[in-house]
Amino acid sequence: MYVSLNWLKQHVDLPTDIDPKDLALRLTMATVEVEEIKKKAENLDGVVVGELLEIKRHPNADKLSIAKVDVGEDKPRQIIFGQMVDMSPGFKVPVALAPTILPGNKKIEKAKLRGEESEGMLCLDQELGLLKEGVSIHFFEKDVKNGTPIKKALGLDDVIIEIDNKSVTNRPDLWGHYGLAREVAAIYGLPLKEYAVNKLKSGKGVSLSVEVNDCEACPRYMAVAVKGIKVGQSPEWLRRRMEAIGQKSINNIVDVTNYLMFDLGQPLHAFSADKIADGKIIVRRAEASETLTTLDGVKRSLEPTDLVIADKDRAVALAGVMGSADSEIHDATETIIIESANFEPATIRLTANRLGLRSEAAMRFEKSLDPKMTEMALRRAVDLIVEMIPGAKVASAIIDVRNFKQFLGPIEISWDFINKRIGQPIDQEKIVGILSGLGFGVKKKKQGLSVRIPTWRATKDIGLPEDLIEEVARVYGYDNIVSTMPLAAMEYVEENKLRQLERQVKDLLAIGAHANEVYNSSFSDAAFLTRLGAPLNEIELENPWTQDSRFMRSSLVPNLLKNVSDNLRFYEALNIFEVGKVFVDDGSGEIARPGTDERLPSQDLHVTGVIVGVAGTDPFFAAKGTVQKMCSELGLNVDFVTAENKMIWCHPRQHLEVVFNKAVLGYVAAVHPAALQAAGIGKASGLFDLNLDKLVKHFPMIKKYTPLAKYPAVPLDLSIVVGEDTPWQAIKQLAEAVDSVLVQSVDLLDVFKNDKIESGKKSITLRATYRAIDRTLSLEEAMKLHEKLAGQLAKAYGAEVRR
Repeated sequence: MYVSLNWLKQHVDLPTDIDPKDLALRLTMATVEVEEIKKKAENLDGVVVGELLEIKRHPNADKLSIAKVDVGEDKPRQIIFGQMVDMSPGFKVPVALAPTILPGNKKIEKAKLRGEESEGMLCLDQELGLLKEGVSIHFFEKDVKNGTPIKKALGLDDVIIEIDNKSVTNRPDLWGHYGLAREVAAIYGLPLKEYAVNKLKSGKGVSLSVEVNDCEACPRYMAVAVKGIKVGQSPEWLRRRMEAIGQKSINNIVDVTNYLMFDLGQPLHAFSADKIADGKIIVRRAEASETLTTLDGVKRSLEPTDLVIADKDRAVALAGVMGSADSEIHDATETIIIESANFEPATIRLTANRLGLRSEAAMRFEKSLDPKMTEMALRRAVDLIVEMIPGAKVASAIIDVRNFKQFLGPIEISWDFINKRIGQPIDQEKIVGILSGLGFGVKKKKQGLSVRIPTWRATKDIGLPEDLIEEVARVYGYDNIVSTMPLAAMEYVEENKLRQLERQVKDLLAIGAHANEVYNSSFSDAAFLTRLGAPLNEIELENPWTQDSRFMRSSLVPNLLKNVSDNLRFYEALNIFEVGKVFVDDGSGEIARPGTDERLPSQDLHVTGVIVGVAGTDPFFAAKGTVQKMCSELGLNVDFVTAENKMIWCHPRQHLEVVFNKAVLGYVAAVHPAALQAAGIGKASGLFDLNLDKLVKHFPMIKKYTPLAKYPAVPLDLSIVVGEDTPWQAIKQLAEAVDSVLVQSVDLLDVFKNDKIESGKKSITLRATYRAIDRTLSLEEAMKLHEKLAGQLAKAYGAEVRR
């Protein structure tokens, strides 16, 4: 969008020495993004007004002509030109005097063309950068003195500011010079001139009526007929205004409607009244297969989603987008109907996009224009036409069909709210001045402000106290707000020990034990549990996704056994584990809802693993060793205690509870042969299961420094044969009790059984380590203790020492 600095000055008295770069920077920082600043007179110093004295054909070129041109010098200049525009002697046109440089860095030099000398160039508007499209030349009035600089003759002492359209998408009030002038006035702290318009009075001569069939798509439609029209050229000031922003002058009526669209941001349209049947305008949706030839000469097929302006016979305009060739102003037009309307944004955007008609009017209507602006624009249009055309006057009633509501507040906002959101206190009078300068109705109160929204900001723009904060901050200047670190209370975030333990356990198993982690569903397979012979004590869902997801798992073991069964055909050995929650309806879960004693099922986090086919190692001992090493790394010196087997998948004779400080954390077991058969697993397997919710209560352990022993230890091994049912834990406890001071540790080295060992017996090899803390223990002392140990084992369990 192009904005003329001189045009802005029409609405606000800016300093004469204002720096356009400063204005552009302030606009960018506060309101819109300025893309470019361009001086209209740039590279036009060598262009003057010249009068054509004589025109003749070039003797050596059919398409060229030679002109004698009076440019205010002592003698006329000879200029060769191609006559793209009809010109005759006596016309006054722009002339570039060689040597000079035109916009676009086009150099003009004295040169010979086909043997004839040319001392300059007759300049089209497009070559001077006044217009971008078409082929046209500016003809000056007779009273303009020859040799007058073009920038003075055309009033090109102007600066054009190019604004990025995207930056005003949410600001429909900024699509005209008056709206931007309001912003500039607020930024510079200057008063905005009142937009003065005369009150419209009904006239006689034309019977005009309007029928709106879709009030949602057309919230307001105003129209008035004006007679006594004489279509002709616009006055110089209007042409210059339009040319300054790159718009070509068409005729006085069309120029007025376009001028007000760029001045107020409100598109208007003028119909030739003789093209509207019976003077009745109908606003309706297009009919199926209806067509319309728009002003660009293209016949367009319409759809029922399109909104059209029609008379009783046909559509005469595409509402909010473009008029039709059938109803446009023509040279013989004597009476016009001026339309000033407001249309629903989505309707206009849909039609414009579908037809590829991104007209200036469509771009504005799709931004949600202020319905109140229609009246001001219509009144100003009539004022201008009456001023320009003597004898023109209103010839009908003033039609106003309206159906809209706007939220105009008031919005209550406190001083404290403003200062906290901005981050620093701002003088109250400054805040009131900023909002008032932007057109808000401000009522100052002790605790804050009561603010009424102006109609031009009430169209999907301002509606919340936060919106007012933004208005104050941007005009006050973001650079004027001191950057400070926000003050916030630092609250200690409690460490999630369970999550930390979970991650550490996964690392120890995956990296330290070379196990593979698996992820299973949280549901149990009822058929598989039945095959295992396990009781179906799982929690059943009322609304399961599928029949396979009816029961919540109470253990991770069954699904892991299925994993082993499914994967053993691909691998000789497996070492897998899973970390996940199990669901047990034991009444120990969290409170179901406040104010009741009802509790949810417990949802403890478990780590469970299964080991199969490890070469040279019994799977049971491999599982036990994995747990022992993992707990040791966690700082837990756990014990393995024999206990009654409660799990259907555990071997009754190879089942140990994992205990720490008398708390049972889980168990280690060999998988029961019946369970292996039911699961389709043909190899011996070991498993472990630990409750991490219980384990975390002892994690992390506080590590205490233990100094190295000063005196050496004496390790002695002992191999004995005992009954097959004799538990290792009982043997260990008896050995440790031989001498609670000198017996440092008792470790199991081996359990062995073959055909040389009596049936019902097993061989156990243990290592007892003896150490004194105050002296070096002699071998003789250690041997006496060792013999005592063997004697007590023989007495308690009938142990026979193997030699």
